[in-house]
Amino acid sequence: MRTALLLLSAAALAAGAAVAQDVAPQLAMVPPEIASPKDAAYPGTIKLLVDATDTDRHIYRIHETIPVAGAGPITLAYPRWIPGNHAPTGRIDELAGLTIRAGAPRA
Repeated sequence: MRTALLLLSAAALAAGAAVAQDVAPQLAMVPPEIASPKDAAYPGTIKLLVDATDTDRHIYRIHETIPVAGAGPITLAYPRWIPGNHAPTGRIDELAGLTIRAGAPRA
């Protein structure tokens, strides 16, 4: 009985291995390359509100409104160079509570 179970298990494993070899590898979707940023004048007016009332704990609340011409994809980049650091030391680990909205502005 034990020998029969071992033979059945071995046959099942061999069949599974044969099936696995017949399956073609799946290609992963590669995201499109992000274009390099350009230093160009922005055609609209960006609204920036900064609440720096909790400087003891280094907490700054920022609300930024970026008007766009219409619907479509947009790429937002986090800066690698933070002013005053003199090196590419953007601290993404210190960013919290990021919210992005699209559509009609909030009331």
